[in-house]
Amino acid sequence: MSPPTGGRLTTWCGLNNLELNALKTVQMVVDFRKNVAPHAPITVCDSPVKVVESFRFLGSIISQDLKWELNISSITKKAQQRIYFLRQLKKFNLPKTMLVHFYRAIIESILCSSITVWYAASTAKDKGRLQCIICSAEKVIGCNLPSLQDLFTLRNLKRARRIVADPTHPGHKLSTHQIWTHVRSGVETLLP
Repeated sequence: MSPPTGGRLTTWCGLNNLELNALKTVQMVVDFRKNVAPHAPITVCDSPVKVVESFRFLGSIISQDLKWELNISSITKKAQQRIYFLRQLKKFNLPKTMLVHFYRAIIESILCSSITVWYAASTAKDKGRLQCIICSAEKVIGCNLPSLQDLFTLRNLKRARRIVADPTHPGHKLSTHQIWTHVRSGVETLLP
């Protein structure tokens, strides 16, 4: 049996003026069966596609077991590096408002990167690691900041509002009433 090829994909790319780079293409197999059968290698443009256990897609690391530990470790590392700069700004006696602006733009934006995708499936341990970063920033700045749970809730509410407001969104007709009811609930008090 010959190995599978990306023939249909290659054809589609050609018809749509796209070029598939076989060297940057990877394959990740997600298979939770007890008896996993070996998967035949895929070739694209006569080049074998590398099989990986995790890869970065749109800034988030997706792993073969569909857990978010690698992604959260990456977020934690980036955020901790930026806490250093927040401490340096504090040494220069910047006002709290400037420190909060720096935190929201540079650190919180990293913490919220794809949060609506990974937060619900992450472990309490991983959430705790990220919450520690927020606590560190609170100590440096000297004021309360939104918790990780609050950030997740705010992002979900903003997304729900966009879905409700956009009649062309595929999810608009599915549960507009349910989404709108949730947006109007007491959780909305979190919104600035």
